[in-house]
Amino acid sequence: MQPFLIPPSQVAHRYGGDPAPTDGSDFDIRFLLGTVIRQARLILATMALVMALASLYVFTQVPLYSASTLIFVDPRVKNILDPEAQMATLPADTGRIESEVEILKSDSTLITLMAEAKLLDDPEFKPKLGLREQARILFGIAPRAGATTDGNRAVQSVLDQLRNTIAVSRIGRTYLINVEASSVNPARAAEIANTVSRIYIQQQIDAKIANALGARDALSRRLARASKEIDDVEEKIDRFVTTNLEAVANDSNRSDLVALRTQLEMAKTESIRSANLSLALGRYAEQRNWAAVAEELSSDAVRSLAEQRAALEASLRNTPVNSNAAFDLQTQLASVDQDLSMQVAVEIDKLRAQTQLVQEQEGKLRDQLRDTVLANDLPKEVVSDLYRLQKEADVTRSLYQDLLQRVRDTEAEADLQLPDSRVVSEASVPTTPSSPKVRLILGAAFAAALCLGFALAFVYENFVGGFTTVDQLEAVAGITSISAVPLLASNAKGEESRPEIAGELLRRPLSAYSESIRRARLAVEMATRVSRPEAGPPKGIIVMVASALPEEGKTTTAVALARAFAITGRRTALIDCDLRRPSVANAVGVEPNISLIDYLYQGVDAPALRDFVTIDETTGVEMILGSRPNRVPTDSLIESGRFKRLIGLVRERFDVVVLDTPPVLPVVDSQYLANYADFVVLVVRYASTSQREVRSAISDLRNAVGEKLVIGAILNRTEGSAAGYRGKYQGYYYTAPT
Repeated sequence: MQPFLIPPSQVAHRYGGDPAPTDGSDFDIRFLLGTVIRQARLILATMALVMALASLYVFTQVPLYSASTLIFVDPRVKNILDPEAQMATLPADTGRIESEVEILKSDSTLITLMAEAKLLDDPEFKPKLGLREQARILFGIAPRAGATTDGNRAVQSVLDQLRNTIAVSRIGRTYLINVEASSVNPARAAEIANTVSRIYIQQQIDAKIANALGARDALSRRLARASKEIDDVEEKIDRFVTTNLEAVANDSNRSDLVALRTQLEMAKTESIRSANLSLALGRYAEQRNWAAVAEELSSDAVRSLAEQRAALEASLRNTPVNSNAAFDLQTQLASVDQDLSMQVAVEIDKLRAQTQLVQEQEGKLRDQLRDTVLANDLPKEVVSDLYRLQKEADVTRSLYQDLLQRVRDTEAEADLQLPDSRVVSEASVPTTPSSPKVRLILGAAFAAALCLGFALAFVYENFVGGFTTVDQLEAVAGITSISAVPLLASNAKGEESRPEIAGELLRRPLSAYSESIRRARLAVEMATRVSRPEAGPPKGIIVMVASALPEEGKTTTAVALARAFAITGRRTALIDCDLRRPSVANAVGVEPNISLIDYLYQGVDAPALRDFVTIDETTGVEMILGSRPNRVPTDSLIESGRFKRLIGLVRERFDVVVLDTPPVLPVVDSQYLANYADFVVLVVRYASTSQREVRSAISDLRNAVGEKLVIGAILNRTEGSAAGYRGKYQGYYYTAPT
């Protein structure tokens, strides 16, 4: 009959022999799939929670509508006065477009928008009290009447909202700028986007007009200085002519030169008088001082109208108010005022025309006098000075004419400015909300939930949680799980005592618990048959039962495993090697008088060892028990020659020796005991012992013995179907016919 249920090569690999060749990537895939399957509940719970939060966020958000305006920025320089010049320059860099984007987002644009759209009164943008202010009002610290936001804070609050509401961006590397506005009101969103674009373009025009007017003002100031320079040069020439006029007249015996000079002086005087009179008349007309106008003009028509107006005013003062006569007088007075205005305007125009004629006559007399003086022979020094003055006058006149033309050009340019940008597509009222983006948010939440679920599953599987399935135990700990022992709940509190657990195999041999112990026994048999050499005399196998921490059920497992071996007819010994806290005696329900520690201290010879042995009446297991806790270090006793002789003796006399050892992590005794073991059964409590502690215990055992140490794990006190597919058949024997 074939003694193995699986091929020996697979048995060796499964229980610590030479590893069978496997594909590393295939193992990784199986490990990941196993992790997902084992932690499916955690992953699904995480995804459900994240998706619930995302859905709650999505459906509690107020829908926002977005509207966009498309603006084209023309980089060409526009000049209506010179149409050919606007095609001349195209900037090589793109800084201009980026600058326009920043202008669109500037505070000045947003403040103008705030005023035009009356956003301070809009409930959507109107500043609201913060939590602090609301709390102060609630507790009576601040009055409700004063619960308003001051002007600067209100403006700043609306500005902050507008910065989040309006998005301005350049489209790729083009000359197009997209202005997008969002609002809870679709029409309001389109209005804001279009208003921002219109304000931006108007500001562009205003800036160009301001630049043109600024240039005009600067040129006007320079023109005034040029005019003064012309007057100064003309005055110098006049002084020069006057200075040399008498000498020229005496030398040439020409009396007409003196007459020309007299006429020139009279023309100057008349020109000044006419100009002053024109200014005075204009001022009096604005003040409606008709008497002064009549006095200055000496005009019979104006004087007659002024007297008529005075008479009407006198009559109006003596006429009852709101009477028909008063109304007629007011009508006549208005008519006289209109006639006076027209007559004074005619007189002022005549005076200005007369002034212009006098100035022209003055210019002709000046030129005639200059020509007469220059036509005579003058000393070279005088001619040189005169030539210099004339050239200076010509240059000044040329500069004046150039400045005058440029002033006129800038004035015309200010009236003919065009924007560098234009709206290509105005914003229309949106029909569907742009935010929240339900599909995008839920899709991203699903992906994030999936990643988070996998991450939590990996962390829980490898670092945080306990073991809940044998597959998880094998995958994480890296050792074979030889069985999964179910939880028993036989007493009223749902908790088993040690004797009850240890006796379950005898009381109910067909229970799931008993079957799991037999499965562990089978795994130990298979592993030790493969790992033990065939040469030499047969010796008993030593099975070490350990755990990472206390209270994991190693003692009851050791007792049940020893009884399972004894039931098959094998000579079996059970030694309580937990010298500090022995517990096998409690598990089997006996109280020995002497214990293993007494044997080790007294150095009893081999034949006398029988005095320390207790025989299990039901199965015949021979037990060396402990009777009391020990408060001193015991590792030296385990390393002593007496203990080694004891191990050698029991190995020769028994087929199977089960060692119940202390927990691996709290004390070092188990690491010494592992050197005697052919197989180590590591008991792991279901969903309790952390993965890090189990891996640490395995690492400590292998560090003490080496990688050759064969370790199999038992997942103890499992609940539900933690044993995997085996749990589905745990009631097989209960349903079998009797």
